[in-house]
Amino acid sequence: MNNPFISLKRRLLLNQYKKTDSIYVKSIGKYNINSESKIIFDLSDETFVHLGDALFFIPLIIFLSSKCNTFIFIPKSKKNFYLDLMSDINIEIFDELDNFRNDFDLLITVPYCLLSENQSIRANISVGLGHSNSLSNIPYPIYLAFQFATYFFEEELISDIESQYFYWSSNLRNKKENIANENSLPSFTQGSYFIVSPFVGSGKFRDFFNLQRSKIIAYAKWLNSIGYTPILVGSAKDNLIIDSDWIDLRGYPLDSIATAVMHNNVKFGIGFDNFWMHYFELNRKKYLTKFRGRLLKKYRDIHFFSVNKSFGNSAKWYIL
Repeated sequence: MNNPFISLKRRLLLNQYKKTDSIYVKSIGKYNINSESKIIFDLSDETFVHLGDALFFIPLIIFLSSKCNTFIFIPKSKKNFYLDLMSDINIEIFDELDNFRNDFDLLITVPYCLLSENQSIRANISVGLGHSNSLSNIPYPIYLAFQFATYFFEEELISDIESQYFYWSSNLRNKKENIANENSLPSFTQGSYFIVSPFVGSGKFRDFFNLQRSKIIAYAKWLNSIGYTPILVGSAKDNLIIDSDWIDLRGYPLDSIATAVMHNNVKFGIGFDNFWMHYFELNRKKYLTKFRGRLLKKYRDIHFFSVNKSFGNSAKWYIL
């Protein structure tokens, strides 16, 4: 996934399925979604479906759950995170095929998964959602839901999508803040903290020599020197030597960290344009971003003005 030449080859192969911007479809004919439809979001392939991608699907998941039977297939390791994040949405979540209701009308995943589709999940139509090639000022998750609704419902439903999403996200923030302030991991009862996320799961070739990571760490050390306590997040395999007064949450369960960062004393985040940037946007917290860059100006603009605009809820600054 981190090889740019392999990524280019995959994008060329995907062109056979492209219907409109961000919509890739494998099917014999078109399908009309109705109240009896069974739709599955397949987020199980962690090679291609990153946590940020899963967040991008939230507005569409909310929208479809109000119109038909909606299901999500997830990795077992992320089950608690998804259950917690989507507890107020009318969906069913699975992490094992043994417990799965098969034979779906429509499967939704990221575009690359259409090239290596999980054959254990049967669906009449498979849809790859993402890889935008058009610049839009609409926050990316809303844009993807809008593109899907326009293609499959053949009408403009952006106001419905936005209103349902904003209502859900407001409830989510209130719930998360209450839980975090009552029971945080670790306790953030005193002082001011910030999340540091200097690791990436994809596109590592864009920082092959860790020069951009070094800038993130330098900013984090400066913020530490003026009174903020850094909280390092990442996987247990992510290597980095840190100062003794940093809080190290590498390898901690994702759902525990996701709740903890909502504590009132966690003031902001700093790191790459990765999952945590989008999660902070979702929860209206500030995030200082190190953009990994894109080779072409067109794709840099798409990221700056749409993808990295994310949920468009909070202030964002970029580290130069």
